[in-house]
Order: sequence, then structure tokens, then C-alpha cells
Amino acid sequence: MSLYGINAYTSNSYYSALLANKNNSLADSLSTFNKNASNGDNISKFLKEAIKTDKDTDLHTLARKVDLARSKGYKKAMTEEYKKQFSAEKTDSKADNNEVKLAENAKLLSGCAGAMAINGREIFSDPEQAVSAIKDFAESYNSTLDGLQKSDSINALEKGVSMVNTTKAYARALSHVGVKLGSDNRLTVDEEKLKSAPEGTLRSLFSGNYSFATKIADKASYISRAADIKAQVSYNVKGNMDYYNKMAVSIMFNDNI
Repeated sequence: MSLYGINAYTSNSYYSALLANKNNSLADSLSTFNKNASNGDNISKFLKEAIKTDKDTDLHTLARKVDLARSKGYKKAMTEEYKKQFSAEKTDSKADNNEVKLAENAKLLSGCAGAMAINGREIFSDPEQAVSAIKDFAESYNSTLDGLQKSDSINALEKGVSMVNTTKAYARALSHVGVKLGSDNRLTVDEEKLKSAPEGTLRSLFSGNYSFATKIADKASYISRAADIKAQVSYNVKGNMDYYNKMAVSIMFNDNI
């Protein structure tokens, strides 16, 4: 047996013995979680409790939390929590192939943001061109959030939350040039205020390697790749690929929960 095999066997044996303590039953904890996850009650509260730590936490409690984090029920509940970040009052419940659309919209967002980041001097010297570019950016940003709301890719959702948090950090600066962040995390553009915004302010926000636009372009590019992978895996698993190719693709990329 290899050294890795011995270590894995030893670790698993110790871990099993550690969790055998009747006073802190892992089975009871997982049963409680699965019950909450299945009926939708108090999931947010349970998740907060599950990840809470303090200096007095013992090994049994830590081990229980590790298993909760590994469970499919936990990941599913976390995905639903992520999705709440992109919720809107009206959604298109008839949309098909959402992962493909999300990949396309996120790619478009990355392109809009990237173009401003690279060509800011040219774009923001003309108020009309600046308005057009930022309106396209806001539209693709909102479309990306719509796609994230219905996505099942936890990788895309995680990066989507990061993107929203980045936008929130810039909300005050954006509002000064006529780009408002709403309570639903969508962007709206005040064209008149945007036209009168100083060119230097616009360039500092949307142009350059460390600008807001560059950060959004990077995150949108990651979202697009994650959604595209999710779409490919969904197709491949249902398609006519041979068994071994299916397994290889699923193992490498599948983030089903």
C-alpha cells in the first residue's frame, strides 16, 4: 500500500472513531439539517449556525461542520442563498438554456467593461459616446444578474456575489456620474447627469487596469466560463458520448448539487 493510501486509511479510521461519540451525534445533526433543507424552514438561520466558530469549539463540532459543508443539502441551500443576491420582482420563468444565455450575457458584459477600460481616453472624450458605452454596460450587467438568478452553477454564483459586492463598494462614486445601484442590485443610468459628468471622473471609474470596469470585466469573464462549462456538462451527460468520455467530463467540470 502506498504512503498516501496508508495516510488516507489512518485518517479515515481516526475520523470515523472521532465521530462515534454518542453525546454529539453526527447522524442527528445531519438529520436535522436535511429536514430543514427539505422543507425550506430556517435555512438561512441554520447556515449561519453551521459556520459559526469560536475558540472553544471541540474536534467533534468541527468534524460535524466539515460534513455539513460536504453534504449536497448544504451546497443546495447555499446556492439558493447566493441566488437571493440576484433576485428581482419580475423574472422570465419561460427562459430556456439559461446557462448558455448567462454565458453569453456575461461575455458581453466583460466585453463592454473591457472596451471602456482599454479605450477610455477615446470613449469619455465624447459625452454621447460615453453615455452609449455606459448604457450598454448597465444593460449587460443587469442581464447577467437575471441569468445568475436562475443559474445552477455554484462557481458562477460565487463570482456573481463577488461582482455585486464590488459594485456596492463603488455605489457612491457611480451615483455621482449618474449610474445608480438599486435595492435589487440592478443598475440604472441617468443620461443627463452622465452627460455632465467630468471626463476625468468617468475615466477614473471606467478606464485603466485598476478601475471599476476592469474588475467587473474580470469577474464577468469568470462567470461566462463557469456558465459555459455548466452548459457543456449538462449537454454531454445527456448526449451520445461514450461512457468514459462522459465520466471524464463530469469529474473535471460537473458542479451539480
